[in-house]
Amino acid sequence: MNRPLVGLFRRSLRLMAWLCGALALGTLGTTTVRAEPPPRLATRVFGYIPYWTASKKTWDYQGLTDIALFSVGASDTGTLTSTTFWRSSQARTLIDDAHRHGIKVELAVTNFDPASLHTLLTSPAAVDTLIAALVKEALVTQPGDGLSIDFEGLRGSDRGPLVDFIRKLRSAMKAKKVDSQLSLATPAVDWNSAYDYAALATASDTLFIMGYGYHWSGSSTPGPGAPLACGSPWGNYCLSKTVAEYLSAVGPSQRHKIVLGLPLYGYDYPADTDKIGAKSLGTGSAVLYSTAREQVKSRRYEPVSQSAWYVYTDAKSVLHQVWYDDEESLGRKIDYIVEQKLGGVGFWALGYEDESAWTLIQRKLALPSPPPPSPIPLPTPPSIDSPPPQMDSVAEIQGCSLTMTARTATPSATSWVPLGLLLTLASMRRRPHQASAHRVGD
Repeated sequence: MNRPLVGLFRRSLRLMAWLCGALALGTLGTTTVRAEPPPRLATRVFGYIPYWTASKKTWDYQGLTDIALFSVGASDTGTLTSTTFWRSSQARTLIDDAHRHGIKVELAVTNFDPASLHTLLTSPAAVDTLIAALVKEALVTQPGDGLSIDFEGLRGSDRGPLVDFIRKLRSAMKAKKVDSQLSLATPAVDWNSAYDYAALATASDTLFIMGYGYHWSGSSTPGPGAPLACGSPWGNYCLSKTVAEYLSAVGPSQRHKIVLGLPLYGYDYPADTDKIGAKSLGTGSAVLYSTAREQVKSRRYEPVSQSAWYVYTDAKSVLHQVWYDDEESLGRKIDYIVEQKLGGVGFWALGYEDESAWTLIQRKLALPSPPPPSPIPLPTPPSIDSPPPQMDSVAEIQGCSLTMTARTATPSATSWVPLGLLLTLASMRRRPHQASAHRVGD
């Protein structure tokens, strides 16, 4: 190869090195498509979406990190029931939308019958059948991210079998999908000592405390469903006591696994007076967060429980007390969750709220958006006339590999194409006025 050609080849090689470096840094227009990052919230926000609210057209995904689609049933033999919603195209749409927003999706699994649960948990064959079915259903049938187990009414004798089941289930889930997650709905008050909080926290990824039902439809006295503090007139059961019991059991190292669930509903009670401590004159009926906010005429606030309530008289002249949560009461409870450094806030159930709830979540928990990344400076191109680097028969440049034959008079077929390209680039670099002479449309 003649000397001028070798010199030009070497100078072109340096220009190619600069181009390769620029391409590696993404400075020449390379576009990378990335999934939308998870919402920037100060803590997790976990919400259940039951099948009867799933038709809601829009969800404020910026206020969520996790959702659980409710539900499929688990029989005492380990088979699944009520799978229609989870297997539907509607569920798939919810899953896909959630994933586009960086939100994890769990399949909720339910059994509320004490006898059935005892039979299930004490039968190794039924447990194995259920675990295999759940792993397939949650991670294969639909592209979910995990499971939420909601077994209620457990007997004290099922305390150990429940822990064993959760351990085996989580192990099977991780074997199928290493980043899958397992949550367990747990009671506000464990009346039967059926839940080993410490062992269950270790065996699972999340304990979702169902922090509601302190007053329920059958309560003899109208009152708050989720009182924040204990004391007169509400007695010794409240959210703060529940959380304290959980934290004492699981220890500081696992407090991040505790999500405190709050209600997006309350109860409407017929009552004998409009005073706190009145007697219920019948069964209370559920009233949604959104409905209560629309119906309230003269709102009252109870400072011990941090709960909203109001009274009205119906068409039959019957007095009613309505106890519910609104922006103020939910806000106080969210503040408490953050103060306690819990793993997150949860809601039962999404679809019961109105826009004010999402506004509240953003106001309380949204973090500032991160600054945009600093631009990567374009590398300075080398001078074409600068001294060439030492070359071997193979040049490795910034991830680019160019095979060349420097000692032969006639380049091989494999080296001729890169050489031609380099010669062209070098020519363009040395005559910039020629490139600038072209116009769009020429």
